[in-house]
Amino acid sequence: MATSNSHLLNAFMTAKREFLASQKDCSLFDRVSNVTSIQEIHEFVMQFQAQQSNTTGMRCLRKINNFLERLRQLSEVIEVFVSVKPDVLALIWGPIKLLLQMANATIQSFDAIVDTMAIIGDRLPLFEEFTTLFQARDRVKDALILFYKDILDFFGIALNFLSVKHWKLVFESVWPKHRSKIDVVVSNIERHSFLLRDEVNLTHISEAHQARLIDFDRWAATFEFQARQNYNELETFISPRLYDDELDRFQRNMCERTGRWIQRDKAISKWLDPNDTKNRLIWLQGIPGAGKSYLSSMIVEMAKTSRTAVLFAFLSYKQGDVSAISIIHSLIFQLVIGAEGSDEALRADMRIKLFDIYRSSQRSLKSNTKFARETLCTLLNCVGSAHIIIDGLDELTEGERAPTLREILSISRDANETKTLISSRMEDDISRIMSKTVHKAVRVDDQNGGCIQSFVSITSEKWLSESDFDEEARSGIMNLLSLLAAKAKGMFLYAKVVMDNVQMCHNPEAIQNELRALPETLQDAYARILQRLHELQPAKREMSRRALGWIGCSPIPILIQELAFALDLAPEAEIQLPRNTASLNIVQLCGPVVEVSGDYVHFVHFTVQE
Repeated sequence: MATSNSHLLNAFMTAKREFLASQKDCSLFDRVSNVTSIQEIHEFVMQFQAQQSNTTGMRCLRKINNFLERLRQLSEVIEVFVSVKPDVLALIWGPIKLLLQMANATIQSFDAIVDTMAIIGDRLPLFEEFTTLFQARDRVKDALILFYKDILDFFGIALNFLSVKHWKLVFESVWPKHRSKIDVVVSNIERHSFLLRDEVNLTHISEAHQARLIDFDRWAATFEFQARQNYNELETFISPRLYDDELDRFQRNMCERTGRWIQRDKAISKWLDPNDTKNRLIWLQGIPGAGKSYLSSMIVEMAKTSRTAVLFAFLSYKQGDVSAISIIHSLIFQLVIGAEGSDEALRADMRIKLFDIYRSSQRSLKSNTKFARETLCTLLNCVGSAHIIIDGLDELTEGERAPTLREILSISRDANETKTLISSRMEDDISRIMSKTVHKAVRVDDQNGGCIQSFVSITSEKWLSESDFDEEARSGIMNLLSLLAAKAKGMFLYAKVVMDNVQMCHNPEAIQNELRALPETLQDAYARILQRLHELQPAKREMSRRALGWIGCSPIPILIQELAFALDLAPEAEIQLPRNTASLNIVQLCGPVVEVSGDYVHFVHFTVQE
């Protein structure tokens, strides 16, 4: 019999290997292989019910009697007519014990597993009734592998779900997904029962194997389509702002050889370490223009290497509609979108959970800050380790700053494995709140002098190499620029504004005159730029004044096309700007206090507007 059934033996062994390979828990076989008979399951069920009666109350396990009896018949038929090894049959019994133990964590999950077992038990055939058919028709035996795979499909779906760390947090939302996949298994069992007849042939068996795979593929395609539809509906309703463009802009504009000290900072290193549970809150602080945003962008990238969820927000005075709830919405969607290479199954479960919350509490999720924060914390607890970086908190309005900071600190408190970094100036309201927390302070302007010197050296070398100045002029300019880093006193922005300003001078003499008497403060540097604009020809001076007025007074970021059109419409203008925006060089018109990002024009820093 062993020889005649060699193809069946191989099929059972292959099914076993495929099942184990599909499991997230690599130690699964070791956990189930010691249960080899229905007697052991009956003994376990009796002990289990006795234990339940003393704790959560006895649950009705009589429901699974039919399931156990049909599996007993299936295992005996397989053992008699195929002569498989005990380790193959162990996968019929061991997972039952393991599933009941794992599902016992909550009443809902335990009842769901028991009810599912009962349904499958009702669908399985009475295999003993087909003993004569198995003896007479070898081809009917081939159907046994299909039933074996059906049972393993059920075990695999349930065990994979209950093996993930977060399953208890998402069970009510996510179990219906897995239950619908188990419905495919139930349908397969019903279809495979029709193969237990005298007329079955190899074609029928082959078609059944193929149909099983097609059904699962069809289920996956249908579910994924619906999941995308649900997510798109949710995203449209919330319309979250993501900060990827800001992150990219900071990283693209980062000067080489700068920011290296932050990589060596001990407080930052401990904060980034997922195994360090003490250093959970960092305050990256410093004077305006010290480079906090650029350093924050570096920290985002450093955090991504720690294999944790990394969420971030780069806030700015230019974002007129920023509030605590809009930031939380952004963090929620960053979390469920995830980064490339992150656990897709986890992200899918969180999207299902989020859509379930949205479906039951649309208005609260949209407009209730406390509800949105609690939702984010629930999702963060599903993920485990996470890093949140919030930059530019001080650029929010005074009415939004303190409430937003309190919400962010509450997230760090309620999501136990989440670490938070706040980057801001030491404004009084922020300092008062932070003084009541346990945090590590990292002062930027005390440590970035070397970085400013690198910035000045690299920028000036590139600028002068592209100029037509003679060697003597270049040398003189470089000597004068050597004093700039010390004069900056930790303020990157000061060095950048001075560098941009001198690069707009037309000859070496003017440049050297500018550098011989460096501005004392950032405000003095701005004043020099505005004085130069005041000395322009009347028509250009008026145009520059009006452009700065539009940029400063606009409550939202202004498009370069909008600015050009506004200037063109002014009836008192002495010259008419063409509406071709390519001819409008706004930096040349207004000086280095403005910059263009994409299609938008704005001040280089909020201190210009202040």
